[in-house]
Amino acid sequence: MLVSEHEFLNFNKEKEIEQHALMVQNLNNKSTIDEQAASIVEQEKITDEVFNMREGFFKELEIMFLK
Repeated sequence: MLVSEHEFLNFNKEKEIEQHALMVQNLNNKSTIDEQAASIVEQEKITDEVFNMREGFFKELEIMFLK
C-alpha cells in the first residue's frame, strides 16, 4: 500500500512530537545541568542517525523510481 505525501508528513510530524515529548520528560528526570546536557547530546546523536537512515531510504526510493 502506498502512502500519500500528506499521510507520510503527518506520520513524521507525529513521530517528531513524540520524540520531543520523550526528550522533555527525560530532561525533567535529570537532576543537574550536566546530566541534561549529556541527555541532549545523546538525543541529537539519535536524531542524526534517524536522519541518515531516512536519507538513505529516500535515496534508494529515488533510484528505484528513476529506473
